[in-house]
Amino acid sequence: MFAIALAPIRLNPAVLICGIAAVVGGIVVFGSNKSTMEQIMGTMKSAVTLRAELISRIDLRIVDADGAAPPHGYADHCTIR
Repeated sequence: MFAIALAPIRLNPAVLICGIAAVVGGIVVFGSNKSTMEQIMGTMKSAVTLRAELISRIDLRIVDADGAAPPHGYADHCTIR
């Protein structure tokens, strides 16, 4: 069955070499893209962790719409406007 399907296709050495090169090239490109993606994801994960750590160090306070800070202790029972 396989031989019948390929019978109309004539393969010369140049076409065969190009086909093999294309398959090998595709495998190499896929592997390269995968490893690059894994490196980028690792870098992004580190950046997100650092960002969260830096934000947690900041002493944030709630500010009203006019820019004035509410009285001390007000943040415990305020709502977002």
